[in-house]
Amino acid sequence: MKKIHIAVACHKKSNLPVNPILVPVQVGAAGAKQRMNMAQDDEGINISLKNSSYCELTAQYWEWKNIEADYYGLCHYRRFLCFKHPEKVVRNDRDHIIAEVLDEVNIKRFGLNDESSMRRVIEENDAIVGEYEQIKKLYTPRGKQSTAYKHWTACDRALIHIADLERMLAILDELDPQIGADTREYLELDVFTGFNCFVLRKDLFDQLCSLEFKVLEQLEQEVDLSRYSTQCSRIFGFMGEIISSAFLYHLEKSGKYRVKHVPILFFNYTDDTQIQPLAEKEAVNVLFFCDSRVELFSVLWYSFLCNISAARVYHAVICLGNANEINKEMLLEMANAMDNISIQIIDSVPIQNQIRERYFSSSKESVPVLPMLPYYLQGFQEMLVITNNTLINDSLDELWDHPLPSGKVIAAPLDALMLAKVNDIFPETEYTYLKEQMRDPYQYHSIHC
Repeated sequence: MKKIHIAVACHKKSNLPVNPILVPVQVGAAGAKQRMNMAQDDEGINISLKNSSYCELTAQYWEWKNIEADYYGLCHYRRFLCFKHPEKVVRNDRDHIIAEVLDEVNIKRFGLNDESSMRRVIEENDAIVGEYEQIKKLYTPRGKQSTAYKHWTACDRALIHIADLERMLAILDELDPQIGADTREYLELDVFTGFNCFVLRKDLFDQLCSLEFKVLEQLEQEVDLSRYSTQCSRIFGFMGEIISSAFLYHLEKSGKYRVKHVPILFFNYTDDTQIQPLAEKEAVNVLFFCDSRVELFSVLWYSFLCNISAARVYHAVICLGNANEINKEMLLEMANAMDNISIQIIDSVPIQNQIRERYFSSSKESVPVLPMLPYYLQGFQEMLVITNNTLINDSLDELWDHPLPSGKVIAAPLDALMLAKVNDIFPETEYTYLKEQMRDPYQYHSIHC
């Protein structure tokens, strides 16, 4: 069996497919504050310290210098080559397939754990690359453009400095005139394949890396990054993207190699959204949903903090629809003085989008909490669920200790708003949809956003 090694460049913790040919590699590991449980790009011969300007290419360099395989590839923790997919998918302007959450359902749905299918496609070809993007669809700070070269020129000082691209092309001409000419030809097309996502046969991968890193090393000696913006400092990652995609164009143009185009799969959310319960068995588990402004939710949060018992341990999970760092810090700071409460704040948007995509019409603006609960409650035996527009005036301990009715898994008050909407002569879309799906809409409980 041929060895296939596709490096998955990662710079943060993420859900990842379990597949022996997809190998997670922590990029920039040499300067990372925390090492992740995966291969590191600072092991063996490496350029890990150059990650801020070489981006995911530090993973490519690491596998080139340290791994023995028959096929090599590169992708990212949120971008993968998609070897199989359902007929109906959502695509963006780059014609990438858009998936909401990188979870087990989507991993299976898009075949990222299907080693045999991926292996079959890879071994039948010499090179795999993403589908062509239509340049005219792509945004630039100076409007949409007609060729790849004009696209990069329109991104001058936003993504790259165009003078650096010109110098890179000149170096490429010097080192390999044929590929240099094909690169210039490629940049005049109205299509482009980017993002450093590909798979190559061993000899072709070696050809690419030998040329690419020689060009980038020479360019690096001529470029002063001291006054570049953070984005423009990623120059060698961008230049590598141009070189590798032009190299694949060169292979395809020659007619000597089997080059296959497959879609690139892009995930909006890759963080682990599953909540882990406390080891403390007696902890009071409380799940808060906040889909309104965090300032309003903070009133509910404060009322809860004012009424917790010093004799109990609490585990609070806050699901925010606007989980930015400032909001997180504010809510954590409010509970800073309490040592009997642990807090986990997660972004509810990916879960909501995921459920909307799978179970609701795409036009829905909100998803009721009830269908979302199984995603949040894995690992928990019991949990109190508190939604918006609630104030807590006493300890939740009595409610927590009160047993559920016999044979019941959920206890909640009836939803007065639902009862009113069931008979509304001007039905709203959300309630109309729910009424059509429920056996008895008069038994709808108030677990909703």
